[in-house]
Amino acid sequence: MDALLAEATSEPVVAFPPSRIVVPAQPEASAEPDPLRPWQWLADMDPVTPGAMLADGLMVPEGVTVLYGPGDVGKGHVACEAIRHLSAVGPVLILDYETHPSEWRRRLGMMLSDPQLRRVAHMVPELSLPKEATAIRGIVADMGAVAVVLDSYQAATPDGRVHAEQADVPREMFRALARVGVPALVLAHVTKSGGDHQPYPYGSVFVHNYARMTWSAGKLSQEDEPLRVELRCRKSNDRQPELPRVYQFTYAGDVLTVEREMMLTHGEAIAMVLLASDVPMTAAGIFTALDYRGLMWEGANVDNIGALLRADRKGRFRRTEGGWVGVKVG
Repeated sequence: MDALLAEATSEPVVAFPPSRIVVPAQPEASAEPDPLRPWQWLADMDPVTPGAMLADGLMVPEGVTVLYGPGDVGKGHVACEAIRHLSAVGPVLILDYETHPSEWRRRLGMMLSDPQLRRVAHMVPELSLPKEATAIRGIVADMGAVAVVLDSYQAATPDGRVHAEQADVPREMFRALARVGVPALVLAHVTKSGGDHQPYPYGSVFVHNYARMTWSAGKLSQEDEPLRVELRCRKSNDRQPELPRVYQFTYAGDVLTVEREMMLTHGEAIAMVLLASDVPMTAAGIFTALDYRGLMWEGANVDNIGALLRADRKGRFRRTEGGWVGVKVG
């Protein structure tokens, strides 16, 4: 299969003339960074490999994850689900600028065991995040927190405004989050008039760009049904974007249960099966593998799987003498 992939991706080599750019000689890299120098040679920095995802794939371990959507779609419930996973590892600090302590206590009390609930701390900061960040860093260090959850971005800004078209406030906010020193999940809003799954939190490309990962949230359920929240990964730096997912939250007495389901297009399900196979597969073999992996969709059959393979325009599948193989894209 490796040979087939290499053959499919090989390109003619273009020979370029030698560069005429003269690079000045550089001094040898210093083993110790100079505290008086505001810059550093890249060679002096330790290479960083992205770590394992946090909270069942909801958060990146390096920086800020933003979860955004209109009000009343279930962002707070999803944040509770993230806290459920995080608190199994260590303490979590909720920075509640929207001052809803009873809401956090009620939901998490229905989701967490008592030992986990005792690892979750709640704080209502008096000042904006940029002014509180240093103090919060000390609190995080004292309690050994593994992450913070900020509710919400706008309420934590210096003047409670979004400044969607300005870069200075988002830059100040994300620098403050970096000073806190642990991964952060930040809840952010968008206007309801724009609907679910808008491209950017607050319509601000700057908030989107500074974040390491962003999720848009949309509500799938009606008022008389269990809450179902759809998440779509809008950005994921230095890693493959997470697949769309749906969380269902069901209240039963004093217990709040959570079920998660992945959302794959038919083509994505086929690609997953092919990439996991060491040998080419026929449409019939793909049909069997989809059923075995629980990825089958209603109405699937060998004929329409074959039609999807032939109609693919994203370069995810390639036909060989022995059958179809998957091709990694991106």
